Amino acid sequence: MVLAVTGCALAGGTATAVAAPMLGFPKIQHVVMIMQENRTFDHYFGTYPGADGIPPAVCVNDPLNGGCVAPFHSTADLNNGGPHAHQDYTADLNGGRMDGFVGRAEQGSGCTTTDPSCSPCTITSTGACIDVMGYHDAREIPNYWSYAQNFVLQDHMFENVSSWSWPQRLATVSGWSANCTDLTQVSTCHDSFAGPGSPPYPAGVTLPWTDVTYLLHNAGVSWGYYVFQGTEPDCESDSSMSCAPVTMGPLTASIWNPLPWFADVQADNEAGNIQSLDNFYNAVQQPGSCGLPNVSWITPSKDVSEHPVNLISKGQTYVTTTINTIMNSPCWDSTAIFVSWDDWGGFYDHVVPPVVDELGYGLRVPGLVISPYAKTGYIDHQVLSHDAYLKFIEDDFLGGQRLDPATDGRPDPRPSVRENAVPGDLVNDFDFTQAPRPPLILPVHPPPGPASTPPGTGFVRPHGATPMKVSLVPAYKACTAPNNTHGAPLSFGSCSPPQQASSFLTLGTPDANGQGAKSVGSLVASAMSCPSCVPPTADVKLGVSITDVRNKSDLLDYTGQLRVDPSIRITDRNNAPPSGGSAAATVNDTDFPFPVPCASTADPMVGSTCSISTTANAILPGALSAGQRAIWQLGQVRVFDGGSSGTAGASDATLFEDQGIFVP
Repeated sequence: MVLAVTGCALAGGTATAVAAPMLGFPKIQHVVMIMQENRTFDHYFGTYPGADGIPPAVCVNDPLNGGCVAPFHSTADLNNGGPHAHQDYTADLNGGRMDGFVGRAEQGSGCTTTDPSCSPCTITSTGACIDVMGYHDAREIPNYWSYAQNFVLQDHMFENVSSWSWPQRLATVSGWSANCTDLTQVSTCHDSFAGPGSPPYPAGVTLPWTDVTYLLHNAGVSWGYYVFQGTEPDCESDSSMSCAPVTMGPLTASIWNPLPWFADVQADNEAGNIQSLDNFYNAVQQPGSCGLPNVSWITPSKDVSEHPVNLISKGQTYVTTTINTIMNSPCWDSTAIFVSWDDWGGFYDHVVPPVVDELGYGLRVPGLVISPYAKTGYIDHQVLSHDAYLKFIEDDFLGGQRLDPATDGRPDPRPSVRENAVPGDLVNDFDFTQAPRPPLILPVHPPPGPASTPPGTGFVRPHGATPMKVSLVPAYKACTAPNNTHGAPLSFGSCSPPQQASSFLTLGTPDANGQGAKSVGSLVASAMSCPSCVPPTADVKLGVSITDVRNKSDLLDYTGQLRVDPSIRITDRNNAPPSGGSAAATVNDTDFPFPVPCASTADPMVGSTCSISTTANAILPGALSAGQRAIWQLGQVRVFDGGSSGTAGASDATLFEDQGIFVP
């Protein structure tokens, strides 16, 4: 969806520019929202550098053919997708395992396209056209990647309702998807994943709850809802994967054009603000000044919507044309453009959506922010939803007023104020101190861009897998020094050989691949003393080696960092050998965390190896004099993966080895 903001009013269907009555962000006088269809973030930007993209080792269960399907680069301009009603959302998530996408697409396939639950895919014997695990990059969508590289990409934008286009479109303009026992009585309305049934409705039937145009109208803020005439992009059935075309136009209230049905739009006599996209282009190109309204929604026809089975390239051309038109006009310097896709369309995404209320959020979708004041090449990691567009409009033009039954003067029984529930804020994607950036005019039929790096780094195992630890018996080298203690004397005394070792085995529970991640490792600690140092120091040299033992066809190599967190116990015996002294011993337990790099191996039967040799400097608890000594021994050992970034110390790291090996 693209959102641009401009300042103008509509009279009799013709846009005339006026000053905005109130501007929370004075440099943004026009907001334009372009909403496309049915793609997830991983499907379009899953390999975008720096974004929260497809993790390695993902493989989603394939109930029809057995085994699993890993994400793959798709060169296809025509995709099929999968069912995408609320029940399909629930099945795709599968309790947070995010592994129901292939099976759900297979359940929707294998019948004729006249059945609303069918898939366009008819090859079911091998699942050859089940493409929900496919992803695209700059080779297929170079302009979308160029916008991300030059403006703002949002990698935690979620659809506001965990369902399909109709309820999502309702929520995008009103902050609520509802159904009503009696459409003449707003008090009978309640949350609904399906909305009040698909339009058209009988004569005189309207939607009684409040949409944002009511607030805009009362504040004198102009708006326009522009429809690309043709057939509607989605089916009239919530779980359809294909359907017969239904004509859509400015005054045809389809599932992508909800505002004509709202009672407040009719009461405000603003049905004329719902117009053909031709009028949008005419307003943008108005000589001398920007002719756009303050708020514009742009809705595609089926052919350019990117809704399966329509071509991605046609949608990209349409979106690029719209953005180029704004950039080449007087509107550019005062406009914010937001681009997104309304729902997931059955395609895979790995992020479990946050839950803010009964209706959502839904799955993650791409989001772009394009403006002369947008940050450059910025990846926004804030948690957002399409409700954030309403929040931005209200903060810019309405002084922060919300669609709140307690304050908006038109009460309805919505259970929450959705704009206030959005954790992030779109204003963080802008730098209003910078000079307006020049337009970035892109070709409407661009050549393919460069290939991206396939998923393959960042996780030891898919996040969420619970490791099982099986510790082997620690191997201690006996110390032959006086008192026969474990470990090596660090000052005066002898122990041969002066080292301790700990071996461990880690088994991961079955991951999304159906495989168990397994690794073996060891940590060897050797004494290094400096009795001449003042005070004397005790250095412990640590050697770590960890190897994944499994077939490479099962799991991808891990090339990030581990964090190994061993502890060293140092005991100052304060004894004069051989008879000992009377003073009490001092014991220090010190952690020495350090990163361990991991690399791929060429062995087809062995995965990554992670190894390092390092020194932990242990300062003894006080000066030692001749005839005194301290004893060290290896303590608890913990090993963490590198989380989603593959970096030691990451906040989302998984602990997959925890051994307490202190020996009294």
